[in-house]
Amino acid sequence: MRTLALGISRIWEASATTSTTLCRDHGMEVDTEPIEMEIGSALAAIRTLDLEVIQRSQGHDNRAEGWRRYEATRNADVQGRAVRGLTLLRNADTHAAGVVEVSPEEVFGGTAGYRVFPFWKLYDELPEAVRASSGNEEAYREAVGGRLVIETLLDAFAFLNRCDPTLASRDPKTGELEFFPLKPYPGPVGYERHHPDQPGRAEIHLEVRRRAEAKSPAGIRRTIQYSFPSGDSTVYCGYTDNGSRGQWAFTESAVQVARDVRNGFPYIVATADGAHRRVSAGPDGRLFAGSTGLDALAFPASSVDPAPEVWEGWWKWASEDAFHYRDQRHLG
Repeated sequence: MRTLALGISRIWEASATTSTTLCRDHGMEVDTEPIEMEIGSALAAIRTLDLEVIQRSQGHDNRAEGWRRYEATRNADVQGRAVRGLTLLRNADTHAAGVVEVSPEEVFGGTAGYRVFPFWKLYDELPEAVRASSGNEEAYREAVGGRLVIETLLDAFAFLNRCDPTLASRDPKTGELEFFPLKPYPGPVGYERHHPDQPGRAEIHLEVRRRAEAKSPAGIRRTIQYSFPSGDSTVYCGYTDNGSRGQWAFTESAVQVARDVRNGFPYIVATADGAHRRVSAGPDGRLFAGSTGLDALAFPASSVDPAPEVWEGWWKWASEDAFHYRDQRHLG
């Protein structure tokens, strides 16, 4: 457990001080080798703790009741599923360059180097040599693939620590886990997990989004000027009028617009014929401007409004980042 805690802290430090260059042909190039080296050590520690320490302490094979009980607990637990999924990568120290990615959109400069946020590749994007050692494919897809490396390792540590709290190394004076909390570094606005006992990013984002959706938008009104389909729904885009402070762009799902309208918040539609009509919501959630369904209206083209791909990019950002969604909804 000390090796795992140390490995997590070293991955954190390595991610915050990478050697990164901007290439004319290839864009941002991040040196991930120091990160990958530490990942191999952390994965080996997780595998040893899972199989050799905790599981074998419950019995010598899968016929033992304790062995089966541990397997059932691990497979049913959200953080235990991360342990299960990470065992797929138990040989990842020989394939590390092929199992993690760094988004060029999330690189932060600093005095000691560039900070990046490595995440695990989706299962179908893993090297064939890694997928060949399967058996934990489902757990990897559910609890590991596409998630931040640090988040999954903290999940694994938290689960193993709950299974046997005596294994972790602690400060004799404070009782705090050694190497935690992780050192704060400059990064994106929002939530960052620094300790195994803290809730995960996904849990926090769900709560932030739930609270943002439950409260009506800030401002006087919202004017819808553009829409586009997204999955089985429609996204409406436009500007929030905040009186003397001007206008703020928004992107919102049809479901949330209907909820806001029913709660009394005014949405206005600017249509191609130059009219401005207030939006109403039917019992089934369908939106109307007068007697016309909002989904049947033509919106005016404008040379000053963002291009469609810009609106769609803003919606993607709001969909993935609950803190950004909250800020655009409640005007920061």
